[in-house]
Amino acid sequence: MKTLCLQKHGLFQPLLIIVVLIFSSCVLTSQTNTAEVGDILYYEGFESTNSLQQNGTATIALSDVYAAAGDKSLSVEPVADNNWSGVALRNDSLATPMLPSGKYRLTAKILSPKNTTVGIRVETKDSFGMDTYGSVGSAKVNLVADQWVDVTMDFAVPADHQSVVAIVFHNDDQIPNLHFYLDEVKLLVTGLPLEPKPTPPQEIVFPQWDLSLPSLKDTYKDYFMIGNIISPYQMDLETTAMYKHHYNLVTAENDMKPQYFSPAKGIYLFENADWIIDWAEANDLKVHGHVLVWHSQSARWLNTGLDGKPLTRAEAKSNMEEYITNVAGHFRGKVISWDVVNEAFTDRAGIPTDWKEALRQDVPWYLAYENGADKSKGESGADYIYDAFVFARLTDPGATLFYNDYNETDSWKREAMAMMAEELNAKWKTDERNTEPDRLLIEALGMQAHYWTASLRVQDVEAAIKRFIEAGVKVGITELDIPYGSWTNQHSDPLTAEEERNQARLYAELFKIYKKYASHIDRVTFWGKADSQSWRAKGSPLLFNRAFGAKQSFYAVIDPEGFLSGN
Repeated sequence: MKTLCLQKHGLFQPLLIIVVLIFSSCVLTSQTNTAEVGDILYYEGFESTNSLQQNGTATIALSDVYAAAGDKSLSVEPVADNNWSGVALRNDSLATPMLPSGKYRLTAKILSPKNTTVGIRVETKDSFGMDTYGSVGSAKVNLVADQWVDVTMDFAVPADHQSVVAIVFHNDDQIPNLHFYLDEVKLLVTGLPLEPKPTPPQEIVFPQWDLSLPSLKDTYKDYFMIGNIISPYQMDLETTAMYKHHYNLVTAENDMKPQYFSPAKGIYLFENADWIIDWAEANDLKVHGHVLVWHSQSARWLNTGLDGKPLTRAEAKSNMEEYITNVAGHFRGKVISWDVVNEAFTDRAGIPTDWKEALRQDVPWYLAYENGADKSKGESGADYIYDAFVFARLTDPGATLFYNDYNETDSWKREAMAMMAEELNAKWKTDERNTEPDRLLIEALGMQAHYWTASLRVQDVEAAIKRFIEAGVKVGITELDIPYGSWTNQHSDPLTAEEERNQARLYAELFKIYKKYASHIDRVTFWGKADSQSWRAKGSPLLFNRAFGAKQSFYAVIDPEGFLSGN
């Protein structure tokens, strides 16, 4: 009999605080790991059956077109709209599952009818119960047309991870019309998991929001709006009460992105976003729309043909106008602002001489607009940005229009963003469609503010704000979080008191600057409500911890000057 103990991290029960003593005896389960080194946990040759499961959006079927052994293989056709679609070996489907501290070897044969790549990754739940996607094991397989490639991937599951979720064969590079075949998939044990150690008694505190804390929105009511993100499944009574206490603005975390609104031309799915709008209206919250035009999480039909090639400039422009007219039109009067274009610029050093040279030129919108551009008229792939803002303005004149990007404090992107706003706003002044000549087209530049404690320089933040003010636009702090560590040295342990204090100092310094330029700042939006609900959860990036308790960063934001004077 194997002992199964509750884990401290990853629990969620917002209704009340309960303190429970968990002892090492815990719960007994009849599941026994009988695997030995060399044992095969999974094998499939796909001759008559398949136990792999669809992951994301993909078409899978047994096929006799190709076979590495026998007569058949598994045909997999994932969509290109995301990088996780494909086929998965789910750990919960195994008679003997993969376990933390175990070592394993995956072997398989993969083929594609054309030269391409296929990704493989191990997905787990880490020590905090957060999803990992490839950090435990991953590979990118380069395929030559019509040739079987033997794949071997060894991986060890960290002892502190809670569980293994799956091994996924996926469209890592988001390749249009990717089609590959799998055969002879095998998973075997190369190292046994460690015996679990007795767990000492521990307290588990079920999260609860403390509504007696000072209100963030009330603290900054004379400065700027304070916002956060939401998803439809999070709108319970406790979260709603917390939201009304601390925030006056909401952004949909995912449900207003193009891939969720319109999977195919002429089809629009507004239900999830409408729930957010209705919830916001019922609770006196304003809504910011995120996002109309983006190269990621987009709808493929907008700018790419069925053959995987860019549409023509005219086709893409027509689709963009249709999409923005339908989406921004549906929410006209219900949102106060839109991120019209998101993350259009590259990351480099230096300062560009022309903002167009700083654009991502390998993304679908740019490629489509470049396809048919009349160079003699000065047309280029960059023109999609102006069109997006014009279509948004004509559809919803009442909304404030943002351009939004990350690494906005780097000189390359800071200058590119400012120059773009200056040039396109000057162009709009003489556009015959402009019925408000004294109003800007790009009215605000969004600073995503996804920082790291190890690299954040508040003087760079101030320099970006000043440059954007010089460009004549408002500034939005749109996705603020500060995880501990750096991109190359990501922090995964709970923060010590000193680490939490260091993080809080940075929040205090930021808000001192935000207050200094408050007359130019539209809003400050945090990208997550508590550390456990953040997309960067490992670094504990937000104002509230995993138990929803206020961290030192919360008090630093409430009183930046006071916090810095005492710390």
